[in-house]
Parts: sequence; structure tokens; C-alpha cells
Amino acid sequence: TRRRGLELSGSAKLGSQWRIDSALTLLDARLRDGFCDSKGNCVAAGRRIAGTSAHQASAALHWTPIPHWNLSMEWRHVGRLSANDNNSVYAPSYSSASLSTGYTQQVGHWTLNAFARLDNLTDKRYVGSVIVNESNGRYYEAAPGRQWMAGVSAAYRF
Repeated sequence: TRRRGLELSGSAKLGSQWRIDSALTLLDARLRDGFCDSKGNCVAAGRRIAGTSAHQASAALHWTPIPHWNLSMEWRHVGRLSANDNNSVYAPSYSSASLSTGYTQQVGHWTLNAFARLDNLTDKRYVGSVIVNESNGRYYEAAPGRQWMAGVSAAYRF
């Protein structure tokens, strides 16, 4: 196989209350040599490696309006990916957005954190994962719809 790619990421402060983070991955992952399996199914050289996407991107905007509080909006995009070695079946590309908020407080040696998060804001249906070369042709696993989570944590620093 041959994998050639580029990964870029960046973070920038936009004033005292705002920050943006972003990342981009470009990947050309291909078979250098063809092969045949025990059943005589052959895959030609030059095919994309199954389960890899040519591109992925993400961006997050973080806002800290007052000390201890934060709010974030995130976006993620994953390009289409092949579900089999012959590249005859593809999971389509998708984009998804999330929203989160949190509160952090330092009390002596303790750090207390509370958070809430809402994923897949638009409740979009998309393929969350691919089972590469699944023999019955059931390659796709659905991503969850809109979902939320909330939690608290405490950490003690010695």
C-alpha cells in the first residue's frame, strides 16, 4: 500500500473571549499492488484502500463570555469512503454539527467541571461507520440521531 497525505491544524484567538480551532486531513491511500483472494476475486492496483476517506475537516468556535463559563459550536465533515476493496460501494460524505457548554471552577486543589453537549444538531441521517468487505453486503452502520449528554467531574491536584 501507499499512503500519502497532509494534515493541517490551527488555533487562533479572536479577541479575549473567542477562539477558533480547525483541522484538515487529505489522504491518498491506495494499493500499490493488486491481489486475488482464495475465491479468485481480484483487486487491481491503484484502488483506494477500503475504509479510508480522501478528506476530513473540522472547525470549532469557542466562546468564554465570563470567567468559568464556555460555549462551543463544532462542525465536522468526512468525505465518502469505499466500503469494499474493489471500490464499487461507497458510504456518502456527511457533515455534522454539535453544541456544548461547560462550567469550570477551581476550589483549592480541586477542579470542578460541569458540562452539557448536543450532538448531530440537525438530526441528520448518515453512515456512522463502515464494515469493510462485509460478506453479506451489509456494509453500513447508522450514526445515532440527535443525542445529548451531561456530566460533572472533580479532579484533585496533589
